[in-house]
Amino acid sequence: MAIYHLSAQVINRGSGRTSVGAAAYRSGTVLTCERDGVTHDYSRRKDVVHCEITLPSHAPRRWLARDVLWNEVEAVEKARNAQLCREINVALPRELTRDEQVALARRYAESLAAEGMVVDWAVHDKDGTNPHVHLMLSLRPSTSEGFGAKSANAYLVRNDSGEEREATATELRKLGDGWHKVYKYKGGARLTQPEAQEAGLNPTKDRTCRSPVQTTVDLTGWSSKDKLVEWRARWADIANRALDLHGSPERIDHRSFKSRGVELLPTLHEGSTVTLIERSAEERARREGRAYVPVTDRRRENIRRVSINEQLRRLIRMITEAILARIEHAKTQASKRGAEQSVAKNTRRPRTKRPYAPQRGRRTSPRGGLGR
Repeated sequence: MAIYHLSAQVINRGSGRTSVGAAAYRSGTVLTCERDGVTHDYSRRKDVVHCEITLPSHAPRRWLARDVLWNEVEAVEKARNAQLCREINVALPRELTRDEQVALARRYAESLAAEGMVVDWAVHDKDGTNPHVHLMLSLRPSTSEGFGAKSANAYLVRNDSGEEREATATELRKLGDGWHKVYKYKGGARLTQPEAQEAGLNPTKDRTCRSPVQTTVDLTGWSSKDKLVEWRARWADIANRALDLHGSPERIDHRSFKSRGVELLPTLHEGSTVTLIERSAEERARREGRAYVPVTDRRRENIRRVSINEQLRRLIRMITEAILARIEHAKTQASKRGAEQSVAKNTRRPRTKRPYAPQRGRRTSPRGGLGR
């Protein structure tokens, strides 16, 4: 059955990784990182089904060459701990054919490229049991010349009238000479240079910090939690449309069990390392002619949760069937009583009117006469 899985991570230089090496691994190609001179050769990989680069409409066409694209990313990021790119890993529905899976991944990549990101994506599937797609996304927005800024410093500025606002360097130049950056001075005061001079302070020597008061502004919005939730929901919508066109009744949902009110235990994502370990243990058990027993805690925990969920589903099914049976029984009994009452009403004999007996202490007999 179709499952929902979408995970995201940021590949950064601080952990010793390069975007060139990551792209070579996911595409199964040979790429050389010009920054450190290391050649990454993953051309012997057999599980890379399809790889492709999807560009925004205004991006330079030279980025269709994978080595050019990611070497430019390495060149534009100067910091030794710079964040280089973002990767999204998505499980593809096994109900679709290979061509339909590739077309589905392409539609999702195009939706991300429409936001201004460069998307380098590759479909992996080793034995037909775990089709998935890796999407490497640029962190910087693309322009017609190259990569733009992903963030900017917003300075706290104040004019001669005392009005304050935040402005980037470009915005400050447009505001004119009447606006000045605010600095921290001795005693905790936040003053502009003209205000510091009026207060008898040295505009530069009496500062407690050389940099002006500022905050970092994200120019893309791609790193926010809300954006990730939007990408998760978008994948579920695109995948469900593909399943519908395929004629499959299966559907996926990006929401968690808790948010949907489902009282089931979510399974843990095993990842490539756990999958490789368990696959080796399964092959070893088959060669030795014994039953396969999971060797990792994560796989054992998933088996336990799957068993508990199956018991919960069975219990819910039994309770639901019992409730529906009680409801159906109640409807049948009500219908039966209604029919009996209708028959009794149509066949009932007319009541005989009893005569009025005004005598004191006398009762009317059942036959209409006076009794003792």
